[in-house]
Amino acid sequence: MTADSIAYSGDAHLVWPAEYIAGAAPGIMDGDGCAVSQALALRLWGSIDILGMTVEVDGVERIVRGVFKGKDELALISFRDEDTSQSWSAAELTGGPDGAVRADAESYASASGLGRPDSILMGGHNRVAGFLAAMPLIILAVYGAALIAGFIKKSWPAARRPVLFLVIILLAVASPILIGALPAWMIPTRWSDFTFWSSLLGRASDGLREFLGTAPRLRDVELRMLLVYQTVIAFAAACAAVAACLRWRPKT
Repeated sequence: MTADSIAYSGDAHLVWPAEYIAGAAPGIMDGDGCAVSQALALRLWGSIDILGMTVEVDGVERIVRGVFKGKDELALISFRDEDTSQSWSAAELTGGPDGAVRADAESYASASGLGRPDSILMGGHNRVAGFLAAMPLIILAVYGAALIAGFIKKSWPAARRPVLFLVIILLAVASPILIGALPAWMIPTRWSDFTFWSSLLGRASDGLREFLGTAPRLRDVELRMLLVYQTVIAFAAACAAVAACLRWRPKT
């Protein structure tokens, strides 16, 4: 029968991030395995209990390593060393040391003879999603801190300076933790370098534009839609937090 197949070398989840209901995708060093969708398994064998079965793909026998969910008839075919005629339509490199910057990826690609990458995604969407989730709580926390400061100022004027000193000490202690949570490209080599701060917004804008302009794949489309949903939910939650602050405003 005829079915779509995707040949890959490396991590199968980068090519087709599916949920497996039996077995798993062929490993990185597995040149004889394949994985099939649930629809293809039912079409060929009438069952998903097919791990270890063999199937011929383009004249080569493959061993079924896993079955993944899917209504489309699809097979994932691991790369064989002798299949030197295979030409790849796309390549993706992931990982790298913590704190790596964009220049590191460009240098690696150039030194490896890969040329300039079509796109470099630095994973900023994780931090954006985390900030969106925490934004309503931050609004309430800031408003609560302002209420406490106002209450102390009104009820215990003499305690104003000691409390302010304690807040400064807490900020000084928390500064290394807060700075360590920032990505490397947001931390200047010299804090007095004002040109860094002026170009920071431009780099962030370029990164966002590249993320949105990258050729969509299955997981990319899902990720972008989840970010859109989370943005809408975070905006609604922030509006609710502001409304709650206005409603709970103490009367003077």
